[in-house]
Amino acid sequence: MRTACIQPSVFLIGSTKSGTTSLYHYFKAHPRLFLPELKEPHYFSMPEYSIDRQNIPGKGSLQTDLVYDEKHYLDLYAGCRDDQIALDCSTSYLNYPSSAERIHKFNPQSKILAILRHPVERAFSAYSHLSRENVEHLNLRDALKEESRRIALNYGGLWKYRQDGHYTNNLIHFEKIFGRSRMKVVLFDDLLADPAALLKDIYLFLNLPSVPPKNFLQHNVSGKVRLRALFSFVKYPSPAKAIAKKILPLRLLQSIKARTLTRLTDKLVIPTDIALELSQYYQQEIYALESWMGRDLEDWKTRYCGD
Repeated sequence: MRTACIQPSVFLIGSTKSGTTSLYHYFKAHPRLFLPELKEPHYFSMPEYSIDRQNIPGKGSLQTDLVYDEKHYLDLYAGCRDDQIALDCSTSYLNYPSSAERIHKFNPQSKILAILRHPVERAFSAYSHLSRENVEHLNLRDALKEESRRIALNYGGLWKYRQDGHYTNNLIHFEKIFGRSRMKVVLFDDLLADPAALLKDIYLFLNLPSVPPKNFLQHNVSGKVRLRALFSFVKYPSPAKAIAKKILPLRLLQSIKARTLTRLTDKLVIPTDIALELSQYYQQEIYALESWMGRDLEDWKTRYCGD
């Protein structure tokens, strides 16, 4: 039988652009948690996730940033110590219901940690992210109009601006598979308001002592890029950066990278009229989520409704 030391027993799922990259780095600072260098293997959402992304600009039909077989997946966690809990941060699992059954078959004792973002903000942040990556060239309104056509052409992942803001039914499905006691759902708002308190709450769920990171830098911030060439040099691998990794501590390099990319990214602001339209579109979803969570989401209902 596999042990938690060579497989993940905790799965961070949820909406894209909800702070999971930041949480990944915060978790890596905890001595009792093991996270592989590949943040999102997406192994349990295969093959659907790969098929949905096969026509995304800049992606090939066989995507090397994904994990397709169990051996490769287990190898990611080979360095986990006996006293550590291994964690998989693949957000895609929430949007592919069959992931729940696959995870449960792999490890029925798994814990499910989900983080959700206001669906209007999530949609706009996904759009901003793809604009930052220089693959989304439409304005927001036109991009929303093109969403259905793009999905039909296998533009998956972040390109599902409006569609992936529906959380409740997928959470209910995970609850049916794992039970409510093995799930914890938090909000991106919690992360912004008090990251230290949120981490303490998460570690309580994982039965771990609270060990805060040295800082709470934000990672993978979306927006409009200034100095595209410098941004690309900092973000993507290069021979110079490979040499730097051999000389400087990894966490120092990650800190420098996060700070620099944030400074090179100007935050975009969602147009008021589109925010209102999306807010109205998501009202039924927010009410359903509020009922399932048993948490007051009045702020979510009214945040973009205007005066």
